[in-house]
Amino acid sequence: MSEKTVSLCPVCLRRLPAKRAEESGNIYLIKECPEHGEFRTILWRGSPSMDAWMRPEENTPPKAPEAEPRLGCPYDCGLCTDHLQAACCVLIEVTGRCSLGCPLCFADAGGAGEDISIEEFDELLAYLKEQSPDSPFNLQLSGGEPAEHPEIAELVRRAKKAGFSHVQLNTNGLRLARDPGFAAALGEAGLSSVFLQFDGTADAVYTALRGRPLLKEKCAAIESCAAAGLPVVLTMALVPGVNTGDIGPTLQYAFDRMPTVRGIHFLPVGHMGRRVGAPSDALRFTLPELIRALAVQSGYRMAISDFLPITSGSCMCAFHGNFLVEPDGRIISVTEPGGACCPCKRDAIASARAYLARRWGSAYVENGDGWDMFLKNTEERGFSVTAMAFMDAWNFDVARLRKCRFQVAARDHRLIPFCAYYVTSETGERLYGV
Repeated sequence: MSEKTVSLCPVCLRRLPAKRAEESGNIYLIKECPEHGEFRTILWRGSPSMDAWMRPEENTPPKAPEAEPRLGCPYDCGLCTDHLQAACCVLIEVTGRCSLGCPLCFADAGGAGEDISIEEFDELLAYLKEQSPDSPFNLQLSGGEPAEHPEIAELVRRAKKAGFSHVQLNTNGLRLARDPGFAAALGEAGLSSVFLQFDGTADAVYTALRGRPLLKEKCAAIESCAAAGLPVVLTMALVPGVNTGDIGPTLQYAFDRMPTVRGIHFLPVGHMGRRVGAPSDALRFTLPELIRALAVQSGYRMAISDFLPITSGSCMCAFHGNFLVEPDGRIISVTEPGGACCPCKRDAIASARAYLARRWGSAYVENGDGWDMFLKNTEERGFSVTAMAFMDAWNFDVARLRKCRFQVAARDHRLIPFCAYYVTSETGERLYGV
């Protein structure tokens, strides 16, 4: 296997010709900068093979691209007319402030930073409605730490009133832990779900990745959400040598807290934001390694075949698996081919938006879809496992980026693919963002 693509120099962020090449069952991205030399990065390690993993993709172009390509991807966001995929989820940074100073932070957020104003937020919502008038994006309110915004519940309320049916809060959980009334306020405002940073079941993991022990606060945050009836999805950043051996215990922790916890979203570490410097391949945890770990660490109650790639976007970016967790501990796969990206009766990306909202949110829409009926009949036992492999400057692949369906709403009213927005050079230089 040898496929040509385009990447970036991780030192100067210059566009470079690149190739994906197979060696001994592994896939590498290889590129050479005329100034900074050759770079070689692992993309795919072991089985299932990339060839066996790939599926036909169902891409739906953006309805209202706003830029013409001039310099070439990823310099012309956004979105430019060369982009192939409309957004499923759109992230809005509502503050640059944060209550932690995590060693691992793609946004490189700090203790201080600007809060988005109510007026600016409303204008951004209006812009997003114009971009997809028939099928609103799923929104993720993020930061920084969005719970630090003094009017975060009002922002949720306004997003719901504007017609965004699925509004999610990406949070470290500290305010939820210390202020149980905060979860109730978010629920009353219409929040659909909480994306809770949850990196494992031991304090040593949090000390390494977040700077201090946090397990007690994470557990308290889930308890607050349970009391308020707010669904929770755990988001687990995976770093080899730190917590990749804790996948099984974290799965069991989540199962024990169903139905409040609806699933786990795994994020193999990307080297961007605060993680400057050149990473070795030993610091990479690829999607096939994660799939194998899920099988092994679940005691083979999950199988490699239970997980399928997304197809409204690049198959190399993400996967999903849907399960029924029985009271006796058995795990039954109900993953369907196509999953969140099945075209069904609508275009693929509209179907993906609805699917994610139903899977992670508090309301299930009855439209005859098999997963809808599954959730309706087994709400207490349904569980999802998803993963997304973000790109950094070393493994950056323009072919993947052009199919990106997870986009950031910049304050100057542009939609920018997540991996382009947050990509940083070896020394921390950015193409976009702050």
